[in-house]
Amino acid sequence: MKFTEAKLEQAVVELLGEQGYPHLLGGELSRSNSDVLIKEDLRALPINTMSE
Repeated sequence: MKFTEAKLEQAVVELLGEQGYPHLLGGELSRSNSDVLIKEDLRALPINTMSE
């Protein structure tokens, strides 16, 4: 069996999904194409994460 980039991507998507991280395609994100960060995610980030 050949291990391809597509299989690697699928394995990572599944692993992150098991950890509670959803998989969204770029077009499904609620942001402008020119935005690098998603403001809602930044606001939800606990402040004490920044101090670690």
